[in-house]
Amino acid sequence: MRIIDDNTPLSQIPFVALDTETCGLYEARVVELAGVRFQSGVEEGRFQTLVDPQERIPSEVTAIHGITNEMVQDAPKIRLALMAFLDFARGAVWLAHNSPFDVKILTAEFYRSELPIPARFVLDSCRLSRRFNAGLQSHSLGSVCWHLGIRQEQVHRALGDSLAVMEIFQRIMTRHPTMTFGELLERHGRPYDFDRAIATSYCIPRYTSLERIE
Repeated sequence: MRIIDDNTPLSQIPFVALDTETCGLYEARVVELAGVRFQSGVEEGRFQTLVDPQERIPSEVTAIHGITNEMVQDAPKIRLALMAFLDFARGAVWLAHNSPFDVKILTAEFYRSELPIPARFVLDSCRLSRRFNAGLQSHSLGSVCWHLGIRQEQVHRALGDSLAVMEIFQRIMTRHPTMTFGELLERHGRPYDFDRAIATSYCIPRYTSLERIE
């Protein structure tokens, strides 16, 4: 696997844009997990799975993403979904729109599943939009897509939103074709990581010894 350092051109780095759909806010259970892998403007693969949250999905949440209890009743449990996603995303830099939300959600699910929690950060396309599209009044996913002329597929579904995140990132980066990873991080600022999510988690007891994975 290629070692990514500050001098690595973005064109040489694989990325995975990810998204979750859940039963609610904060550390709610996941009902859908998706990601799209890409490098140098070329999509390399997609991952998508519904997830059995092992609890009822509130009707007001179904009204947002359209995922019903019947749709997830035969879906895999989150442990299998996370393991498959880790295989798909191995060696890539992760990004999401409003990444703290997804990182907190995933941190709780890794803990509940008794899986090692990733020792990594997740870049935020919302923050990148604030840095590179400073004139926008709103940096919500829909607003940024509208501004950049990106056609959204399946709004509020994990794969559709992952594709939108990929497009946002690629549109921004095409303006800066020689940018390195270090320059991107400098513009982005400190990324949100799983360490910070663990420290503020509602479901992980303080001072718990946790296994981590790169």
